[in-house]
Amino acid sequence: MKVIKRPPLAIRMIRGIKALPWWGSALLAVAVALALRYPLTHHYWYLPPTYPPLIQWANYYLWLGLHYGQYVLPGALLAVALRAWFKGRAHTHLVNRVARSGLGSPLLTLSWQEFEALVSGYFYQRGFTATLTGGSTDGGIDITLRRGSETHFVQCKHWRANRVPVTVIRELYGVMSAEGAAGGFVVTSGEFTRDALAFAIGRNIELIDGQKLLRHIQQRQRQTIPI
Repeated sequence: MKVIKRPPLAIRMIRGIKALPWWGSALLAVAVALALRYPLTHHYWYLPPTYPPLIQWANYYLWLGLHYGQYVLPGALLAVALRAWFKGRAHTHLVNRVARSGLGSPLLTLSWQEFEALVSGYFYQRGFTATLTGGSTDGGIDITLRRGSETHFVQCKHWRANRVPVTVIRELYGVMSAEGAAGGFVVTSGEFTRDALAFAIGRNIELIDGQKLLRHIQQRQRQTIPI
């Protein structure tokens, strides 16, 4: 089995912030602004000339970092929150467009990028915080889902002809085990082989084929339409 190397702490922190819902990033921005503002207003920063130059230098640059940091860091977090809000609305709009489509197979008209965005919006409506990774993470994970303290991984297969084989499910299960994920999903616009369906049983992996995905999207759309 391929050994999954964990990324550095800084990378994991950045990914964690990007995975927050928009309101989570906004609240974090407020908390960071208050935390950096407090020492600026409750600490006496002046040092008399009798202090060594090194202490004077450290004191000045610490004040300088806090002074500009109270604006830069919260501003960056608010930008992340705004980006998450717009992305969530765009993905939800795509889900609604597919649900209302009069085409017999609307999934087949989507590009692979649109298909991943559709799947992200689908899980967003299911109560998850969805982060698109585009398969850039180890193990080819396309979407990382978070709900509470649990993490789930998603692989998207926008295959029109071939069925998704069992090797894809095994690969996802290996990444789940290495990362301690609570569960996983493989979503395809097509179908799965029998071996893939059998392997997923009892491993907290849900397989969603094209018909099932479209049926769930349309059912959820009907539930949101007022009577």
